[in-house]
Amino acid sequence: MSKNLDETAKRRENVSFSKFKNLCQLQVKNGVDLGTMYQNVDGCINMIKSIAATEKSKFISVLADGSTDSAVIEQETVYVRFEDGLPKTQFVDIVPLSSANSDGVLKGIDTGLENIGLTREKVDSKIVGCNFDGASVMMGNKSGVSSKIKERLRRGIIMIHCVAHNLELAVLDAVKGISYLSTLNLLFNRRELVEIASVLEEASIKQTGLQKTRWVASRHRALVALEKSFPTVVYYFNHSASTGKGEDQAKAKGIVKELCSERFVRFLHFMIDLTKVLSDISKQFQNDHLFISDVSVKLEVCLLKLLELKDGKGKFTTQLTSNLCNSATYVWHN
Repeated sequence: MSKNLDETAKRRENVSFSKFKNLCQLQVKNGVDLGTMYQNVDGCINMIKSIAATEKSKFISVLADGSTDSAVIEQETVYVRFEDGLPKTQFVDIVPLSSANSDGVLKGIDTGLENIGLTREKVDSKIVGCNFDGASVMMGNKSGVSSKIKERLRRGIIMIHCVAHNLELAVLDAVKGISYLSTLNLLFNRRELVEIASVLEEASIKQTGLQKTRWVASRHRALVALEKSFPTVVYYFNHSASTGKGEDQAKAKGIVKELCSERFVRFLHFMIDLTKVLSDISKQFQNDHLFISDVSVKLEVCLLKLLELKDGKGKFTTQLTSNLCNSATYVWHN
């Protein structure tokens, strides 16, 4: 499809964009696999603009990230970054992979780029950088996608490990050393939280495991939801401790004791402040207009904010301290 668009643009045949959808339908009837992307007027316009902009751009960079769909089929999401007055990032395609090894991933990236008119020859002549996650299949020194691209080009190219993904890995590595965090994890994995979330319409109380990607943002949302519904959560487990039987009653009593401890409440509020700082920088690292030179500056600002948390200057920690100072009736469970 992209080749037809490219040729049409070059010949200046002035075919109306309104005919594009019908032309796509005709190609499908003729047995052509057009995929699922860019089969309407807006898609046609975006593709033409992308082809034109990348044609004019002297340099391009490629961004790619792996995922699986609902049928557990490996896919590669491909973006291209180019210069059009200012650096721009354009979504290219989500490409099903024939294989999840480096050869299959590289073939998927090439296919995605060809879908917007960037043939392998054009890519090889313009590409100056790539941005991938840190998986060995992508960044492996011997047989990763980055190594294969370098071998193919036989010239210098900048390979960058995605900073947002790097942050997630760093945080996951850091939290392994916080033993008390397991208390929060056990609470988030309780089936009762799913039921409470359903009643309160707070779906984000339920948390996935520590090893999932996007840990920072998802954990922050869950902590905020827990704090918001904290009295209801305590009431629920209190009720279970009073009316339950056997092992369930004993577990509920243990959870209530932990929930109402000073240590847990302070830790909860501290973790909300901590994950807010990390969530903010994670979003900044995912911004389309991020320059690599901005990363060190943003990290320095993040570190300063984290140091302030050591002195209890976080928003939620400060609010908790203020509430406790103004309350003469609150009694901790020891």
